[in-house]
Amino acid sequence: MNFELFKKPKPFEPGDENIWTDPYVSRRLLEEHLKTDCDAASRKLSTIRKTVEWFDGMLPRNAKILDLGCGPGLYAEQFAELGHRVIGIDINRNSIAYASENAKNKNLKIEYINESYFEITLNEQFDAVIMIYCDMGTHSNEDRDKILRQIRKYLKPNGRLIFDVFTEKLAEVKKENRSFEYCDGVGFWANRPHLVLSETFHYKEASLFCYQYIVITKNAQKVYRVWEHYYSEDEIKQLLFDRGYKGVRIETGLIPENDFTSNEVMFIICE
Repeated sequence: MNFELFKKPKPFEPGDENIWTDPYVSRRLLEEHLKTDCDAASRKLSTIRKTVEWFDGMLPRNAKILDLGCGPGLYAEQFAELGHRVIGIDINRNSIAYASENAKNKNLKIEYINESYFEITLNEQFDAVIMIYCDMGTHSNEDRDKILRQIRKYLKPNGRLIFDVFTEKLAEVKKENRSFEYCDGVGFWANRPHLVLSETFHYKEASLFCYQYIVITKNAQKVYRVWEHYYSEDEIKQLLFDRGYKGVRIETGLIPENDFTSNEVMFIICE
């Protein structure tokens, strides 16, 4: 085994595989997305409904919405049912396949695209661009700035970017830790016996957490990393102002307390 794997990685150092594109793990993630009674991959259905209702109050009738990181379409479907036209983009092909079939069966006005939202080029503008479940915080500062530049091109005049991030109180809830788990058959990370070494790293100076999973099977090992950048209100406001956004306001209290992450989430609305 390569014991270098146990060293603390550099901020946003990638793992061997991306959980959203790994052929096996991405299928298991879809299963987690569809569990409507927990907050693991997606928020609870009751929370999603509350969030969509709040969003809808800020949108014009029959709005055009771009949903970045749409997953299996849990938000997109509810927006479409309210009469909005939605384009959803996600890198997980399993989620997009599920969402597309669902939209077809329900006759909803949703277009789904299986692509990285860093790579996609769209020749239209939207009343709103949304990024939900703190997706903005999973990217390096460079990638975050890249997507913020792209989003500005996609917004109509007076169009809104709406997204959420964890607040700095996440650091009070999440702690550095290390654990291991053996699975003697099919599990979340592999379809054969495997050992999972899990570790949480905190980079206080960067307001950043890394959740690392080393998955060891008989003949292979893989490293997966998920990153989470948290922000203060002043920091996220200044960041957006510096990148050309205006009318920045923050809403807290939309997300109830839960066991998986934290209820300390803020939603940001800007133009």
